[in-house]
Amino acid sequence: MPVVEDDRIVLAAIVEGDDAQGKPQRLSIEKVILPSVIAGHRLRAIQTTTAAPLVQCALDVINGRINGLVSQSMLGEEFLRGAVIQDIYGEP
Repeated sequence: MPVVEDDRIVLAAIVEGDDAQGKPQRLSIEKVILPSVIAGHRLRAIQTTTAAPLVQCALDVINGRINGLVSQSMLGEEFLRGAVIQDIYGEP
């Protein structure tokens, strides 16, 4: 079992349904997020996954891509393609 400093986040999602022709389809994705070093500071995986969306939101506000009150459901694929999110989570 890893110590707290060597934590890891395991993400898994599966979507099942029928395509336009009625054929069953299944899409799955799995990712493992490990501790990382950012600006010379070692962050645990839980710290990184918590901070990344907040930092990406701050950058998007500073750069004028979002403004005002923003809820999580308002953040779409463009947000997931942000530099900070991509660095931590990879391609959506």
